[in-house]
Amino acid sequence: MSQPGLCFSAEFNKSNIRYAFVTENGLTLCEPNFTIGPENPVMALINLITEKLLASAFVSGCAVVFVVRTIKTIKDRRDSNRIYEVLRRFAQDGQHMFRSSGRISGITNLTQSRISDLCSKHPNIERKEHELHMWRVVN
Repeated sequence: MSQPGLCFSAEFNKSNIRYAFVTENGLTLCEPNFTIGPENPVMALINLITEKLLASAFVSGCAVVFVVRTIKTIKDRRDSNRIYEVLRRFAQDGQHMFRSSGRISGITNLTQSRISDLCSKHPNIERKEHELHMWRVVN
């Protein structure tokens, strides 16, 4: 004869796990949503993730894309501001209106292609018409 207490039995049909108590009168099945003790929020999250694997993967993927995109935006803004400040300082003396990507690259330690990319997107920086790698501040 078994002793009264808690016994776990699993039905492996569609991952339904059922709990049962062994009592003096026999085996008593519990409801499928029966929990033992207070529900731990971490365990609830893990259960939700494992039950909804496709949705969890989609949400996780979106979160990763959001974080990577945010980091790229922050870096682009920082580098654009550095380029703008360099061009603004050169424009203050009045002699050097346009500066080449190579000259800006030497000051900011950014590649010339990155400078061209960021300058072409910046609203206050314009390209010289006939020399494609020459930039100046507008306003």
